[in-house]
Amino acid sequence: MILAIDIGNTNTHLAFFAKPDRIIASESIPNTSLNTTFLGKVLKINGGKKITSKVRTILLCSTNPEIEPIINEWSKKVFKIKPLKAGKDFEIPIANRTDVPEKVGQDRLLNVFAARKMVSGNKAIIVISCGTAITFDVVNSRGEFLGGAIAPGISMMAKALYQNCALLPWVKLPAKKPAELGRNTQDAIISGVYFGGAGLARNIIQELIKGLKIKPS
Repeated sequence: MILAIDIGNTNTHLAFFAKPDRIIASESIPNTSLNTTFLGKVLKINGGKKITSKVRTILLCSTNPEIEPIINEWSKKVFKIKPLKAGKDFEIPIANRTDVPEKVGQDRLLNVFAARKMVSGNKAIIVISCGTAITFDVVNSRGEFLGGAIAPGISMMAKALYQNCALLPWVKLPAKKPAELGRNTQDAIISGVYFGGAGLARNIIQELIKGLKIKPS
């Protein structure tokens, strides 16, 4: 069994794979709550020793170096295994045609590699990942990673307004589509960042398609 761990800027995601295409358990944990005790509780929820005893390999991808020591300590303590880190202990098998390949985040390479495996035929692909940042990554018809665009996520937009505008409050973004018209300051912020983020994503996709003359999947 393989345990795949993705450490993001805001959350850490764990998935236990019985086979390459079969996940038997998964969790997403806010980094603010992440510690070895909490991770132990997560395992109990998902089967405890029934799972841990079967893990033979731990694969790690990280965009947050501050969280890595917690995961490394937990892995060694619970599984007696040192995680293999993408870009350090193993390389993502995809041709990287960017100007500075060594500076590209391993999370982006993994996203496009997975997309290449999922999409049949020789097609260009635009892969969008919505997290703390929104990334747009392009794979051409030959399966090569060309680069893309990086923009702030909607939570980051809301946070920037709160931190840089003295009279604007912190808002919690809804899980569902909000009203277009904000009739108070809080709802106006929610409308602005939600629909602003959607418009941002739509425009970047259109510009990538037009500029690269591709028909993405």
